[in-house]
Amino acid sequence: MPLEAAAHTLEEFRQCVQEMKSESFYLHFVAPRTRQEKLSNGFSEWLEKSLGMRRLAARINEIDVTDSTLEGARERILELLDAEMGAPLKLTAVRN
Repeated sequence: MPLEAAAHTLEEFRQCVQEMKSESFYLHFVAPRTRQEKLSNGFSEWLEKSLGMRRLAARINEIDVTDSTLEGARERILELLDAEMGAPLKLTAVRN
């Protein structure tokens, strides 16, 4: 299966996450935990191994897709990437 895109920098990675099809997002973010019985996802593994971004990888790994939707998880990842690249972090309102 050919790859849709490849990333070498955090900026390229962000663009790939934003533009990838939902099926690809699922395969990289959800499937590794379910099919391969891993404690992490492909995005976190790549960020840590390729860019040495352990803290960002850990924050992305904390996202629980069962608390949201697949697209909600993607949005949260994009927010974390933006914050890492210096863009202001969007705060989500918490209701009591």
